[in-house]
Parts: sequence; C-alpha cells; structure tokens
Amino acid sequence: MKTNIIQLLIISFFASVCTKTLFAQINEIGPSGPNGPQNIWFDHGDQNMIPPVFYFDGDPVPESDPPAVENTKPFVYWLHGLGGSSESWINASLATEQGAPGFPARQVISKLPEYNLDYANLKQAAFSLVDQSQFNADVELQKEKDWERNYMIAHSQGGLVGRYLDDFYDNSERKRAFHGLVTFGTPHQGARIVNSVLEVEANGQTRAANMMQEACDALAPIQLYEYLSKLEKKIPVFKVKFLGMTLFKKKIPLAKEEIVEGLREEFCNVVPAILNFSLGSLLGQPVKEGTMAATYKVGGPAIDELNAMQTSSRKVAFYGIKDGSFNSGDMFWRTYHYQHVSPNAYDFFGANTEPENQTVQLAKGIMEQYRHYMEEHKSWQTYHMERFHFFKNKPNFMSKALYHLNQANNQKWVSGLYKQGYDWMRNIDQTWRTLIGSETLKPVVKGYKCTCSGIIFDADGNMEEFYEEKTVDKEEDCSPSNPDPKIKCFTEAIIEMDKELKPSDGIVLAESAINFPGAGFLQILPSTSHMQMRNSEETRMALAMLFDNPSVMNGWFNLKSK
Repeated sequence: MKTNIIQLLIISFFASVCTKTLFAQINEIGPSGPNGPQNIWFDHGDQNMIPPVFYFDGDPVPESDPPAVENTKPFVYWLHGLGGSSESWINASLATEQGAPGFPARQVISKLPEYNLDYANLKQAAFSLVDQSQFNADVELQKEKDWERNYMIAHSQGGLVGRYLDDFYDNSERKRAFHGLVTFGTPHQGARIVNSVLEVEANGQTRAANMMQEACDALAPIQLYEYLSKLEKKIPVFKVKFLGMTLFKKKIPLAKEEIVEGLREEFCNVVPAILNFSLGSLLGQPVKEGTMAATYKVGGPAIDELNAMQTSSRKVAFYGIKDGSFNSGDMFWRTYHYQHVSPNAYDFFGANTEPENQTVQLAKGIMEQYRHYMEEHKSWQTYHMERFHFFKNKPNFMSKALYHLNQANNQKWVSGLYKQGYDWMRNIDQTWRTLIGSETLKPVVKGYKCTCSGIIFDADGNMEEFYEEKTVDKEEDCSPSNPDPKIKCFTEAIIEMDKELKPSDGIVLAESAINFPGAGFLQILPSTSHMQMRNSEETRMALAMLFDNPSVMNGWFNLKSK
C-alpha cells in the first residue's frame, strides 16, 4: 500500500497526546443557531442580569466602565498553548488587526507573547511573562491609550498560564497588563489525557502506552508483510541445469510469518519505552512528572489552586464540540488532521471541514482495503482447504494435499493480520475517547438477585429444605413465596457497566473547557476540534461576537472597526 499507516498513526497519536486534554463537569451546552453559536450564561440564570462589579487597582469600576477613549487602541495579547509558539495565533491576530474577507480590521494592537515550554509548572511560565515587554514596558508606553481595555485571548494550556498571570496582577503592585481573559479550549478542570499518559495501570503500563502497544501490534505486521511480499518478488528463481537443460527450478520463498512475528515482538515491545521521548521530540515537552503539562492532570494540585482563585478580570470561555465525536472513525481522524497540519497553513479562518474530510476518507479507504484483503485471503484459505480435503485421501497425492494445507494456513495467518488492522481502525474512536476521558464505564445497579432459603416443616411435620432464587427491581421486593418466618432472604446487587459519553473537541472535554470559574459568558464552537479552533470559520464567528456583540459582558470586549 502506498500510504504508510504506521507513520499516519504514530504522528497522529503523539501529536494528539501531548497537545493537551481535559476533564471536569458540564452542566449545559448551547445549540448552534443560524447566525452562529448561541451564548450560555455561566450561572444559567437571567441573561439580562446586572453584571458584578470588578476592581482595578483597588477601585471599584462597573463592568460597563471605563468608557472608550477616542482614537485609542487597546492591546490584545494572544497566548499559545502546549507545543505552540508566538505563531500559533498568527492568522487570527493578523485578521483582527488588519482585516480579512468578511472580517473587518479592528482598532487594536495585537501582541504575540511566548513562554518557554520547558518550565516545570504553569506558575513559572506565567511569571516569565511579567517582565516581557508585552506585559510591562508596553503598558507604560501606552500612556494616553485605553490600557484598561487590554485583554488576553489564550488557547488551551495558555489559558491556565493566563489565569496564574491574572492572579499575580491582583496580588502585586505591578500595573495590570490586561483586565480580561478569553480562553479557547482551556482545560480549566484538568486534562484527562495527561492522566492517561502518566498513570500506570494494572499491567504496568500507562493507558497511552497500552494504546500505542495495541496500535503497533495491529498495524506494524501489515507493513512488514507487505514489504516482504514486495521483496520476495525480486528474489531470482533458483535453477539447476545439466548439459544446457534445466533439470530443476524453484523460487525460494521468504519465511514471512516467522520474520513478521519476530520483528513485531522485537519492535513493539519498545514502543512504551520510547513514548515520552517521541512526545518530546515532536512537541518540545515530554509529558512526564516534573513537566508543565503534568501539573494540570485531573486531580492535580495546580487545578485546585487555580480554581480557588478569585480574580478581578472579566472572563469568557469558548469550547469546541467536534461533529462525529461518537461516530466510528470520524473523531480520531478529524482531530488528527489539525494536530498534524497546522490550522495556520490555511487562509484566514480557513481551517474548516474539507481538508479534514480528506484525511477521514483516506483513513476509511485504508480500513476498507484492510477489510477487502482480509476477506480475499479468507477466500483463498477456504479454496486451499477444499483442495486439501480433495487430495488427502488419494494415493500418491499426499504432497499436493500438504501443499494446499500449508497454503491454507498461510492464508489464514495473512487474513488474520488484516483483520487485526481492520479491527483497530474500526475501534479507534472508542480507544481514543477512552484515552481523553470522553468515554467511561461506570457501574450501574440493574436490579437485585433475591435468594431465600431455610428449613421448614410441611403439614405432616416432615422437615424439608426451602430454596428460591429470583430477580427483583428493589431490595424491599425480595421476599419468599412461602411466608414461613424461618425462611430468610438475602439480596445481591446486579451490577453492569454502562457506557457514559461526554462531548469533546477531540482532545479537551467540553465539561472542562466550559467550567471556567468566574466566567460571565460561555460560547460553544460547534464542529470544531481542539487545534482547529485557532483559525476556523467558527473562530471567525466567535471573535466577531466577542468584538461586536454588546450583549457579551456588556460589550466590554468589543473592538471598534477601523
């Protein structure tokens, strides 16, 4: 096959695993309307409520203040996430400052700060920004500019860094660089995928390592087999000649099964060991204890610390829900596309569905090829078994019978290789959802087993044993058909594991991205994956709402068009 599925998988998984992820609790998700996504108020109450009073440098200021100053330009700081850089928001920031088709230029100065991904925790990354010119000298240079209108737009991990920075300004004498924080896909309640990479399961490996092991076991043998099959065709025919006559000729076949199985064991056993190395080489920061990404796992102290903070800035949260999240094959490969291909590789707000659909179709085409080859080799297995049974009882045909038996076994093995690959690709969505925490199994009581027994006496005084077993809906319904008081009943809960599905952007659970403490406005980006939300059509609509709609936080984030 022309497409190297191993490379496709490895890149997709590694890029996805370390880009970030999340977990928490969702209360309400708004639908998308004809003019874009609909807003949700964090407290789920009156959307016309009077906003709270916020504080700047100790002085209370109503949310609708301060009034915009004529001919001034506030700063908007665009902060990147894990594995990103100052280029991560380049298209959205340029479109905001200079304009784009269907998106007017704004009276704003865009700033693209960058923090080092090698810091051990989020707080260190936040402090590193304080003395950068974007957050210090630039504010002083604004002078007559409307500096109290400055705000930050942060993606994913950058939102957590921004929250620490926000808290720093509230608790220091340093002049605030921004008074508003807007997050896109930020893991406010922790990243479940980080747990999957860090926490060791019963078999001694992490969930992420187990996924890689399964992928390697399923897909690597197919590539090895196909390579050996091509190589075998190039092996010359062995000939034995005498006096110019060919007495014997035979092509020596490769022992493909032995080679493939041996290499699979040797290669796939090292996959878990290279997991963190590969993550680090791709994204510049391995996910392991002692790194910044590890600090925002679900249940981590950094998340508890952040969520205990109460800061004075105005807050807005955007979160994505990717279409196809629960359809076989779609979510993983759609997410893969913008993990592997930068959203900024497309025009302004052009990271939309058509390119990712091509990736989805490619993956489904490969899966269909695997199914086709699986069935084809199974048919050949059936043919050779029929020939084996035809020849096995015929005198002088034992060699042919053994030949067809060997061929049947070989075809069965090859069919099994493609079945493993087909099953892996067919189940990849479920595997991935488990990894990011959007699919979980929880125990549910489905009723009770009611067992009643005892020694009783019949009407003639004869002793007999009573035993009765049945299923009841409630414990109190457990009673014997015989009311004899000597009979005792016991119940045992019948527990089954039910699947619970949670919406996500393919990396971040919606319930985590939406649960931004203190946020006054929440916004869904439908059909939007985690990386895609930096430069998609939904991003354009979300920013337009933020910049133009006076109902969003009383218009505090609004920016004038040029």
